[in-house]
Amino acid sequence: MKNIVIKEAYTTPEVNFDTSGTLLIRGKSIHENTFGFYTPLMEWIREYVKQPAEFTVVDLYIEYLNSASSKALLETIKLFKPLVEKGHSFLLNWNYEVDDDDME
Repeated sequence: MKNIVIKEAYTTPEVNFDTSGTLLIRGKSIHENTFGFYTPLMEWIREYVKQPAEFTVVDLYIEYLNSASSKALLETIKLFKPLVEKGHSFLLNWNYEVDDDDME
């Protein structure tokens, strides 16, 4: 299984999924083909949870999401549920600006 590294673009976030258990999504997510962007990430997570690292940390630094990205990101996060169900250590950090009530 290979790591995923995607550089941030104007409509898509930076992604760094490392098999060591450190996963990052940072930036804006306003791509018109949202599921086209998130589908490979979802497939990677489905494989990852079969043989996860001892401790998994997901860091989300989302500046802005359109509604399609919000749905795709939620579906992506749900894929980590088997880790918790199997008793693996898992931490999700949802980072946002202090005054950003929408992101909160």
